[in-house]
Amino acid sequence: MSEPIENSQNDERAEEQELLQAEQPEELGIAAVETLMEVRDREQAEKEFRRNIYALFDIGREWARCQTVDEICLNAVVKGREKLGFERLSIWFLNTNTYTMQGTFGVDEHGQIRDERAQQFHGNPRIFTLPFTETHALVITQENRPLLNDQGIEIGTGTNLIAALWDGEEILGHLYCDNLLTGQPFTDLQKELLAHFASKIADAVARKRSEQSLLQSDEQFRLLSEAAPMGIFLQTANGQCIYVNPRWQEITQVKQEEALGTGWVHMIHPEDKKRVFEEWYHYVQNPQGEFRADFQILRPSGEARWVCGRTRAIMDVHQTPLYYVGTLEDLTERLAMQAELLQAQKLESIGRLAGGIAHDFNNLLTAILGYADLAVAQTQPESPVAQSLKQIAQAANSAVDLTKQLLTFARRQPITPKLIDIQQLIRETEKILKPLIGSQIDLRVRLAKSLWKVKMDPVQFQQILMNLSVNARDAMPNGGTLTINAANLRLNKGPHPPGDYVLITVQDTGAGIDEHTKAHIFEPFFTTKEPGRGTGLGLAISHGIITQNGGYIQAQSAPGQGATFEIYLPRANEKEVSVPPSHSK
Repeated sequence: MSEPIENSQNDERAEEQELLQAEQPEELGIAAVETLMEVRDREQAEKEFRRNIYALFDIGREWARCQTVDEICLNAVVKGREKLGFERLSIWFLNTNTYTMQGTFGVDEHGQIRDERAQQFHGNPRIFTLPFTETHALVITQENRPLLNDQGIEIGTGTNLIAALWDGEEILGHLYCDNLLTGQPFTDLQKELLAHFASKIADAVARKRSEQSLLQSDEQFRLLSEAAPMGIFLQTANGQCIYVNPRWQEITQVKQEEALGTGWVHMIHPEDKKRVFEEWYHYVQNPQGEFRADFQILRPSGEARWVCGRTRAIMDVHQTPLYYVGTLEDLTERLAMQAELLQAQKLESIGRLAGGIAHDFNNLLTAILGYADLAVAQTQPESPVAQSLKQIAQAANSAVDLTKQLLTFARRQPITPKLIDIQQLIRETEKILKPLIGSQIDLRVRLAKSLWKVKMDPVQFQQILMNLSVNARDAMPNGGTLTINAANLRLNKGPHPPGDYVLITVQDTGAGIDEHTKAHIFEPFFTTKEPGRGTGLGLAISHGIITQNGGYIQAQSAPGQGATFEIYLPRANEKEVSVPPSHSK
């Protein structure tokens, strides 16, 4: 009994084993298929991720051709949908100055591209950046959250991804993405792709902003340099000129293309070139602070001008010069005005001294003449003593004339200013001048029609013409031509204040005046004539009279080219009436 039972049990175990062996392959196949499908999906997702990463490079190349940040944002939203598969995107920038998030472009609830540049969200910048700085995450996931449109109105519920637009230094803004349109959950690879996408956008925007900032800086520099009242130049560390502004070209009369490189070197006057280069060499050995040099330049026309050059070095982080930026200022007119002011101060001082001496001397002469007259009256007319006394009186009278000239120079002589007809007065003076200058000199008078009237003492005006004519005569001992011109002149700019003037020029064909002599010709008692032929007061007195009447006198001359004296007398208001005689202070 026992044996059959035992055999039966063995058979049952064998059947169960066969059944187990039969069922095992089927269960193993299902698991393998499931595993294979998971691997296949993962590989497909990874393949899709790699394809999208490659697409990012193509998109980045497109952004390089964009002209503005707005173009980059619009292209990013469009390409994010078409090539990367994100259905709803929007890009917002953080403005820390106004505490706002400023919209750009996005996709609305209908799947259409929308211009959101007019939309703003207000709030403390920390609200927009804190979640990223605390978690060090590049993408934040918000699930089961209200989804909003560009105006902040709820339009659905779902998952919202926020990626930081991080350029490596700061958070520029946010890239938003949600699943409102598809309702599908976001995978980890999609989140990673969004982080890469946001990083690429941030880099492109930062680069474009830098380009625009550089262009704006260049434009501002151009506008400032073109409007600058002084010359501006830029040189490399080895002295190669790379830019000069219009004012620099105006001062030097050298065009930019001629100044570039080392062309600017040729403008320095040969007399100053060695000195300037030596001073510059010492500066570049230790380029700290400002380099300054006053020197002459030589224009292509041959004209010399005084300029002031200032330069500073632009250093890198190692304090090595990258560039030298400098200015060039024209000093010619300023130096001329300073010389005129110095001359005027000198003449004023001499005039005060001469006036004081002449006044006291005139009092002494009055006593000398009085006692001489008394002595003559008390002696016989034929006696030698009477003749000597007359010589004393004659010399004293000559001294009186000299004191009158000194008082005129010092502006203490009584004057009678009134409206005078320059044309008529010159014609009257012409009759006196002809015998004064002699027959060897040809006197030519050229007067414009309808000359304006001037207000001054007519006797003083005649004295000016006579002084200048006598000087011209002495400069032409062998004869020549003396020309007197008069014309109306409306001066808008120049060496004298703008206004209406009557310009009188007295020109001779004499030996001319050198620069050294010309600098002193209006000083009292300065003369180049031999002793006994002049007092040196003629031009000084003329200068004093003209200045006293609000006018100007200047001399143009060179050795061997004669001399021309230009007199600018201000036009008078012809409605004025003559004033009674007065004393000039």
